[in-house]
Amino acid sequence: MKGKKKILLAVVLVLVMAVGITSIVVIRNRNKTVVKVFPVSMLNSSDWFDTDTSLTGTLTSDYIQEVHIDGGQKVKKVYVKKGDKVKKGDILLKYNVSEKELDLKLQKLQIQSSKMEIAEMEKELKKLKNTKTVGAVNTGNSDVMNASVNLSAIKGTSLSYLVAEADKNEGTTADSNVKTQSSDTSSDATTAAGSSEATTAAGSSEATTAAGSSEATTAADSSETTTATDSSETTTADKNDTKLSLKVIVNDIGDRASGSGTEKDPYIFNLTKDGTVNGAFIKKLISEGKYAEFRSYKSEESKNPIATFELSPDTKVNVYDNDNYTVNKLNEGGDSRTLHNSIESVSERDSSSGDGSSAGNAYIYYLNVNGRVKGSVIKSLHDSKKYATFIEFDENGKEKNRYEYNPDRVFTDLEEDGLYKVSDFDNLTIRPAYKDLKADKLEDGQKDSNGKYIFYLQKGGKISGSLLNDLIKKGINAKFIEYASEKDYDNENTENANTLEITSSSKFTVELADGTGYTISYLKSKVKKDDPSKPTTEHENPTTPSTDKKIKFKQNRKRVTAGNGCLLTVVTEDGKSIDQSKVTWKLSDNISKDTTITKTKSGVWLYVDEGEPSSSVTITAQVKNVKGISKEQISRTLIVKGADTGDDGDDNNGGGSDDGSGSGSGGGIDDGTDSSGGDDNSYTAEELKAAISDKEDDIAQAKEDLHEAQISYKEAKAEVDKATVKAKLAGTVTTAYSKGTLPTDGSAAIVVKAADGMYVKTSISEMELDSVKVGGTIKCVSSDTGDEYTAEVKEISDFPTADSSNGGDTSNPNSSYYPIVAFIKDADGLSPGGSVEVSYSSKSMGTANENAVYLQKAYIRTEDKKSYVYLRDKKTKRLKKQYITIGKTMNGQYIEIVSGVTEDDNIAFPYGKNLREGVKTKISEDDSEMIY
Repeated sequence: MKGKKKILLAVVLVLVMAVGITSIVVIRNRNKTVVKVFPVSMLNSSDWFDTDTSLTGTLTSDYIQEVHIDGGQKVKKVYVKKGDKVKKGDILLKYNVSEKELDLKLQKLQIQSSKMEIAEMEKELKKLKNTKTVGAVNTGNSDVMNASVNLSAIKGTSLSYLVAEADKNEGTTADSNVKTQSSDTSSDATTAAGSSEATTAAGSSEATTAAGSSEATTAADSSETTTATDSSETTTADKNDTKLSLKVIVNDIGDRASGSGTEKDPYIFNLTKDGTVNGAFIKKLISEGKYAEFRSYKSEESKNPIATFELSPDTKVNVYDNDNYTVNKLNEGGDSRTLHNSIESVSERDSSSGDGSSAGNAYIYYLNVNGRVKGSVIKSLHDSKKYATFIEFDENGKEKNRYEYNPDRVFTDLEEDGLYKVSDFDNLTIRPAYKDLKADKLEDGQKDSNGKYIFYLQKGGKISGSLLNDLIKKGINAKFIEYASEKDYDNENTENANTLEITSSSKFTVELADGTGYTISYLKSKVKKDDPSKPTTEHENPTTPSTDKKIKFKQNRKRVTAGNGCLLTVVTEDGKSIDQSKVTWKLSDNISKDTTITKTKSGVWLYVDEGEPSSSVTITAQVKNVKGISKEQISRTLIVKGADTGDDGDDNNGGGSDDGSGSGSGGGIDDGTDSSGGDDNSYTAEELKAAISDKEDDIAQAKEDLHEAQISYKEAKAEVDKATVKAKLAGTVTTAYSKGTLPTDGSAAIVVKAADGMYVKTSISEMELDSVKVGGTIKCVSSDTGDEYTAEVKEISDFPTADSSNGGDTSNPNSSYYPIVAFIKDADGLSPGGSVEVSYSSKSMGTANENAVYLQKAYIRTEDKKSYVYLRDKKTKRLKKQYITIGKTMNGQYIEIVSGVTEDDNIAFPYGKNLREGVKTKISEDDSEMIY
């Protein structure tokens, strides 16, 4: 037997050495591998897209500015009349744009809201990245990580033993984290009662334990508990032998023993050892600015309280109106339940949870009012075969809804990205067990979004003839799926399934009897040749799809901060704009009446009240009576950050102080924990990795929303700016209609004629409008002499010309062209009616993006719809994956990098056997190795 043990030990040692040697070899090989990276400044092709644009222009000395009325807007005021002299910049006319001005303000608020949201999520991401996983050992700067040693189990055993010994020797044990009254004459004597830091005060300078009194209390459950038993200084309710009057429940001022509630004379409440204080009463005392002491005693004969809780107007304690709390519980911060606004990870279970192995040992999840559970959490629980209980509390801390999840339960209509209230789970469709699969009546099927009924069958299962006849007679489309095995059913694997489609035109060569059951194989053999119900592939759909476009929310926002707001807009599923005035909006799940929605030109503005108790709000949108647009309703649930549910932050984690000085774990975003120091949540390594990935996805999406908001703001600002029409030149008003006589035939409402000078007129394609601006410079070359002149752009028309015969590029007959007028200051040698060649670039116009980066698409990879490059880390000099935001594509090959990479970076060609994160890099400027 000993020989076998020695052999086994030798084998284990050999395996350990083999693994170690292999790891060393892998690390050495990785350190030997060097990947070349190239400067982005050399790969950037942005200059290629700034070539000169050439046009033909016509010279004129008669330059006028025409103001045409935009039929979609109302004129507020006309400021000029015929014959007036105007200077450049004088106001000619104003439109009424009060609605657009409101929209502009809301767009600005949206940007501010998005920036706040991103900053908060980045703070949360930083905290996640510093979180230690379950089983990890904090070793300071050491690289020894993830040791599988459960120190808490060892610590718990040691403390239990010491507590038992203390009970035997002293007779009385204080609960952990209990604050007791200390003596002014206490010594610094220490005792090893579960911790090297436990301090006792025993009245005598030579005492080594707290044993100066028969009522002495020993700190055995806490590593830092301070006790005091100096009988000469101890405060008691009565120094005589008179028995104390102890309360079992304190819920009114009449329960006090003494005191007036001031700082110098606080209320004194005496309670039994397990006596409790009502949460509503505690709130009342704090709100009224009262001071109080709650003391619990072992018995009526006790002279010293075993625990005391001191209350002041500044006390931070987490209590609920309908619950009662012991003195010890109040010292721990009150209610220790972690109430979440949303559950988005399995790891967010409460610390009191079991291991999820059974219904009696289930994971416990606590949620605030209207708290939400992400669908992916349910899927994870199902995949890992874990039981769970979800409990929702109302704003007073009273249980409102409960749902007990069994991992054998599968919801057929659950969406992984969906957010569900606890009450929603009772309304989801539960997929039946394999043994219970049947197709006897319509109710046995499940209706999909297209109105088709889906029926599931176990291997060899039969379909009733009456059901088949009923489906065909009523014209109901249906699909029957017979799984090859129970395992395939559990895994939803239809690859080996036997399927049959039924439509209103289905016909069989035999008559189907109502009282008979038929297998799919039999029915397929009896289908008529011309029957469209002949077996189809899994993805075939015999129904005619609707031509109406579905709608979606333009923004991907998932949360909103209380006291703030956000803009939501509806677009078609392919991203096309919709007239927002045709959208009907509805707000639900809010509790505060001050949480509101306001319709705007750009959509709807959601404002969430600063005191909103609900953990989530839901916005519903529907487009009605618009041809080509579906009438189907869509909903978006937003998690409320900082909802007034008893906490200041994302989740309610018990009591605690904002500065970290109170008991409990804190309820705010700033809970007294240094965010850089990590957190000790019960994450496994896999769960933490998923949580970090989800948070990074949320941040990336929020940044996209911010980018969209900034674009919308610029568009809204341009609309408001255009509402005030100003003179673009100095001259005389030759035409001016009054507000009540404005033309409706498209003719100019105001005409301003400039002083004599030389101007060039041309027109530009609508696709080039972004590359020109008023004040930009163009180059003119005389067709007669070849002399070169410089001109300044004075006007770009807001309306396209009827034709482009004034010199514009007519190569694209489907494009609209907009007139441009430029002033030539030094025009010697030019004559009205002459022709010039006009050219400009984005640099000469001042529209060039100096920081633009365009990369050959070969350097960009995509994964899960996210784009990234392999970039050299500036600190480590090693390769890392860098996610980027991309913009437009030029010539089908060059992609604009909106964010994530600058010209100061160096990137690698993202393919090759040695390419991976962490390898060493070497900068190469050899352009023969680069792809342009």
